[in-house]
Amino acid sequence: MLNFAARLVLGLRPRDHVTAAPIDLHWLPVAARIEFKLCTLLVYQSVTDNAPTYINDMLQPVSGLDRQTILRSASEGDLVVPGT
Repeated sequence: MLNFAARLVLGLRPRDHVTAAPIDLHWLPVAARIEFKLCTLLVYQSVTDNAPTYINDMLQPVSGLDRQTILRSASEGDLVVPGT
C-alpha cells in the first residue's frame, strides 16, 4: 500500500523502481510510524500531566532544573530525558 501511494504521489510508471520513493518522500515504515506516534502521545500526556507518574518523572522540563535556566532551551519548553 505504501509503495502504491508513493507511485501515485511521484507519478511513477509501473516498471519504475519504487524502493527509494518513501525515503525521498520522508515517509516512515509502518512500524516506525506507530512507534513515533506512541512516543509523541506519551510526551504530550506528560507535558499536560495526564501521563502516569513514572513517565512524568522521566521527562523533566529544562526550565525546572537547577543551573539550566540560562540556556535557550529553558525558554523553548524543551524536555530533559535523564540518562539510564
